[in-house]
Amino acid sequence: GWDTTRKYLPSCSKTWSSNVHAEELKAILHFLSQSEHVSCYAVTGVKACGGAGKTVLCLRVAHHPQVYYRFTDGVVYLKAGKGMSPENLMLQLHQTLTAMELTDAKDVSSLRADLIEKSLNVLVVVDDVWSTCFYSVLQLLTSVAPRSRILMSTRSAKVLEGRDYKQFDLNVLSPARALEFLKQQANDGWNDSWSEEDAIAIVKKTGGLVLFLSLLAKKLKKSDATLLGRMKRELEREDKTLDKRYRGVFGETYDAYGASGIDCLRLSVDMIEDEDLRQQYVMLGVFPVDVDIPMSVLGKLWELEDDEDEVALIVDVLERESLLARSGTGVVLHSLQHAYVRMRLETSALNAGPNEAHCKALDAMYEVYNERGYSMIALPCILESMNLKEALGIHLGAMSLYKLATAYKNHGEYAKA
Repeated sequence: GWDTTRKYLPSCSKTWSSNVHAEELKAILHFLSQSEHVSCYAVTGVKACGGAGKTVLCLRVAHHPQVYYRFTDGVVYLKAGKGMSPENLMLQLHQTLTAMELTDAKDVSSLRADLIEKSLNVLVVVDDVWSTCFYSVLQLLTSVAPRSRILMSTRSAKVLEGRDYKQFDLNVLSPARALEFLKQQANDGWNDSWSEEDAIAIVKKTGGLVLFLSLLAKKLKKSDATLLGRMKRELEREDKTLDKRYRGVFGETYDAYGASGIDCLRLSVDMIEDEDLRQQYVMLGVFPVDVDIPMSVLGKLWELEDDEDEVALIVDVLERESLLARSGTGVVLHSLQHAYVRMRLETSALNAGPNEAHCKALDAMYEVYNERGYSMIALPCILESMNLKEALGIHLGAMSLYKLATAYKNHGEYAKA
């Protein structure tokens, strides 16, 4: 049914480079294709932050001929979203199965009896899952269509917890990979004379999110020699809000698609029920952008220096919500996440602003990186700390000035030192 039932699916982006998330695509296809013949999970989840490419990846799976060889009755696509209820998702399932002529049931109440007779073999793709609304669909399929499976995209690992689900984590692109992707997407619109430094700065501002990178590629014009530099300056403007900076670069495409990246972050943060946990996340905006934050430093920031287990627990929760990623020794935020929490931190209505705990944490981070010889990272840490202390009216003692001079010297800026 590959050539006939695909018409009931949303179209898949054919403009994206085929090697984006290629390994994950291959792994998911392999897992779903062999799952009928071995002990398997009923639900396969693709988890990532907003804008990382979850929906497109799921649609690439849904349109793949290999899937139709395994799921002979085709692929059913359901759109969940933040406010979806179990009842409305079941109604959507019934309507889609009816359109695909896979059921004769007149309504949802008679769907179970009808499907028992048909021994349905479908892949149900449930996109953008925020809650357990898909449980009703899962219970129906496992009882009347055991060969069928669910593939879903989600930002939160909470909907996958406590059950036999297979989870695939989708990571944001590294700066080098993001730049490669941007050039591929721009195609003939890329100008080789553009500054590589400007290009890298811009892709970092996108946070490695393929959604923003693909939108950015549409705006590139090879004939405009100064375009990339102007985009970089617009994204770095401190006199504009985060929304306005991105709208200034992406223009009309931002309102249609790009805003969803920031909106997803806003929704994800607001969905954190624990007010203390939400504030602990927002506190991460005090650190410089593009630095790994050691666990020991997080303890100082959250005033949990004597409770490493609690720090680890907080990090686990935030990671499960796709709000940060683990690094070798701590955590890291991608550039857009950092810009968002910095904006929240500086909004007095949402947070009281930086305090001495922030300064203490930054001083600790400086010590960590200075000991490791990471002078390129130590300098921005001490500068952020100095700025905070000045803003709070904290006396800049001789030790603070000595640290600053040492950091500048290690950075090779002897005149400033």
